[in-house]
Amino acid sequence: MVASMKRIFNELTDQLEVVSSPFTERTTIKPKRGYHLWTDKEVEILGRTYSELYFAGIIEQKNFVSLHFMPIYMNPALKADIPPVLLALLKGKSCFHITNVTPELERAIRKTLKLGISCYKNLEWL
Repeated sequence: MVASMKRIFNELTDQLEVVSSPFTERTTIKPKRGYHLWTDKEVEILGRTYSELYFAGIIEQKNFVSLHFMPIYMNPALKADIPPVLLALLKGKSCFHITNVTPELERAIRKTLKLGISCYKNLEWL
């Protein structure tokens, strides 16, 4: 099982790297391996100023890889545009639990990441 989580982590990292150009990439090793994308632009949300803003990231867990996608936390209406194959994996407000990557799921993740980028651009967070 561990080897497959490493494979899934690497496949999802590849997905995130494709859209990483407007973001700052960060990796973690401890306590769990992760790959994350952050904005560098200072933004104001509900009267609070942030020097950076989380966009998306993955964390290798024991039995799944978690895909954290902040745009749907900030704008829940985006869920309506997320493909059902990915939406079925949503746990909580913005975390997807991925246990297998199929070509259909890869397409859904690509579409969802582009949707999130559009959302952040429309809100002038990118």
